[in-house]
This record gives sequence, C-alpha cells and structure tokens, in this order.
Amino acid sequence: MAATEGEVAAPLMLQRRITGGNGVAAGRPPGVPKAKPIVLIDEAGHVSYTTLRKQALVTELQLRHRDIRALDPAVQLPYPSAIFIRKQALVLNLEGLKLLISRDKTLVISVPSPTDLYSRLPPDLNNPIVVQLSNHIAASKFPFGDGHGYEGGMSGAASFMSLEELKHMEAMPYELRALEAALLVLVKILQHEVAALEKMTFPVLARIRRSVARPDLEQLYEIQNKLDKSIARMGKIKEILEELLDDEMQMAGMCLSRVEGGSPKAISERGGSCGLEEGGSKCDQTALDMDRDEVGEAEDLVEAYWLQVDSSLSRLKILQERIVNTEHLVNLDLDAKRNALVALSLAVDLLLMMFEVHMAVTGIFGMNLTSGLERWDPYSLWGVASFGLLLGGTLLVTVGLYAKRKGLLFLPSFGLNPVSYSGSGAGGSAVGGSMLGGG
Repeated sequence: MAATEGEVAAPLMLQRRITGGNGVAAGRPPGVPKAKPIVLIDEAGHVSYTTLRKQALVTELQLRHRDIRALDPAVQLPYPSAIFIRKQALVLNLEGLKLLISRDKTLVISVPSPTDLYSRLPPDLNNPIVVQLSNHIAASKFPFGDGHGYEGGMSGAASFMSLEELKHMEAMPYELRALEAALLVLVKILQHEVAALEKMTFPVLARIRRSVARPDLEQLYEIQNKLDKSIARMGKIKEILEELLDDEMQMAGMCLSRVEGGSPKAISERGGSCGLEEGGSKCDQTALDMDRDEVGEAEDLVEAYWLQVDSSLSRLKILQERIVNTEHLVNLDLDAKRNALVALSLAVDLLLMMFEVHMAVTGIFGMNLTSGLERWDPYSLWGVASFGLLLGGTLLVTVGLYAKRKGLLFLPSFGLNPVSYSGSGAGGSAVGGSMLGGG
C-alpha cells in the first residue's frame, strides 16, 4: 500500500511520493530531474516511494561511506556480496538484492529479477520481489496467523499453548523479520537458478551419452561456464552466512531493537549497544549479555537459510559431478574407438606384409635369370605364386599370433558396452577436465 501524497517522514527521507499514470513523482516541481526510486517498507508491510540523503544515512544510521557505495546501484563495478551489521542498521548487499534494514523500516535500493540474482533492477511497488518482501514482513508480524486468534495458523507445539500464553508471545523484531524476508527471496531465486540449470543440463548429458555431437558439446560448455559462476556466487553467499554464525558479537548486534532498548530478560543495569571498530561493526560485551534465547533466535534464523543455501550448492556440485562423469564416459568411448582404429591399422599392415612377401618372391623368379625351373614350364609359374602366398600367409599368422598373445591385437569394436561409474571416482575428475576445460 503506497503512502499518501505529501506525507512527511523521518529526517532520513526527504519525501515520500506515489507515481501517477505517467510515472512522474507527485509533488515534484517542474524542471527538477527525476530521482531514482527507493522503496520503503514499514512495520506493517506497507510500501511507498521515498528519496534519501546520503549524509542522513551516515549520521542517523551510522553507516560508512563504503556501505553507501556498496548499495549504490549506479556503481559500474558491483561491490562484492556482503552483510554488514551496524549499530543502527543492517546492510544487505547480495548480488542484485540491496537492502538497508533499520529497526522500523526497510529501504529497497535495488532488486534482482525473479530468475537471475545477478541482475540489478530499480525497485517498483509492483515488482514481484518487492511484493514478496512486503507480504512476508506483514505476515510475520504475528507469530500465528493474522493475529485474530490462534485457531487459523497454529500448528505443532503451539496448539498445546493456552490463549493467554499465545497473547504474550512476541513476534520477532522487525529487523529480523525483514532479514528473513530478504533471505527467503534470496533462497527462492537461487533454487530457481538451480532448477533451470538442471533442466538445461540433463537432456544435453543424455544426448551426449548416446552420441557425441559438436552442438551438444558447445551447449555443455556454455552450461558448465554458467554452473561454475553459480557455484562461485552461491559459495560466497554461504560463506557470508557462515561468518555471521561464527561471530557471536555479530549475531548479538543483529537484534537492533533489543540491543538499543535493552533485553527484556537480561541486563537492566548496563545498557548494551553495538559500537563501530576499525574492522567493522562490533557489539560490546553488554550486547553479548542479552538472553541467549534472543541471540539464538537470530542464529536459528540465519542457520535455517544457511542450510537451504548449502542444499542448493550441493545440488549444483552434484550436477557438476554428473558433467564430469559424462566427460569421463565420452573420453572412454573415444579411447575405445581410437584403440579399435589402431587394431584395424595393425590388421591392414599384416595383410600388406603378406602381399609384399608374395610380390618379392614372384619378383625374384620373374627376373631374366636362369633359375632351373624352366623345364617345369608352365607349372613353375603357379608353383612360384603359390609359394609366395604360402610364405606371406605363414608370416601373417605368425606375427598375428604373437600380437594376439601380447595383447596388441583384438577384434575392432566401435561401441562401448554399458558401464556404470561411481559419482566420486578420482579417475573421473582427472580425465573429465581435459575434455571441456574443467570440471
């Protein structure tokens, strides 16, 4: 739901606005250049346009200039994916998804397309990603259902709670709900990419296993390039979430509302806050003194989506392994055909040797010299020809039996019998990389 025209927001926002039918911001004076749209999502999940002042981000949310640069979609060279925990905000730069989450609002700087996380699109109120974010934030405001009771959306252990207990249950802080919405969108896009790669790869691998054709090899080469990029990007996202899980101070600083206002179950004598140090955002010991259940809530949230990212990454690695195994099978097929050609060449050479011996014998007796066989004419001609063939045939059989005994001669075979290969064979990885340039 868009904000009303002329609505005044906090000092961070210069102006909230809604767009008219021609896309011009309401209330913008003529001649003023159109500002890039920034979408704001409030605690209730309502969306509206807003404009920002960079200096306000630095002063009010205590961001750094490098954080603002990382979120700036106008930067040509994309900033590496990262999640920064600051004292007043969470900065999410996950490929095309760039968000700024504070205690009571989320600023959507740019969004990816629903099918490609790497693309960067300007946010719009009707953008599917923005709609998903706002819907999840609005729905997660109540622990069960829509907040009108506990019979509609409750399941599991919550069904054994009394109505009074459910009323006292608190939803997650807004920043965690917004973070969950962002990670949910991220995981959905990654899963869509994995499914698309699998859908493209499996038919190509099936065709290559039946017969090797250059168009299929070129298509597999392109798929492998996309696969390598997806594995690298997904591995980076997994590494970011792992770093958050391994740093307890970062996890404690993620609960912005409770760090600022104090934990309801913990410290009341010492006010906890997150301070900025040289290496980044750190929470002091007071933040760590918050109730472990509250910090564990953030840990469980990040860990759940870390597992989903890890699952998607495992699917990509299995897909990569299947490509390597197919390359191994193709290389074995090519080796078998090459060996068959060598065996055929050896057989032809033996036949040529037999005829050469015959030609040598007949050539010797065909010279204008007296051999003593003239008196047997005309039977001497057939005798010499038969002797040459017999000598050549004897040599052919002798050399052939020797090659057969040494394993150098076998019947040519231009096909492979069905062979099953294990997915994690070391030989497959060694051979597969030589065909398509990696695996």
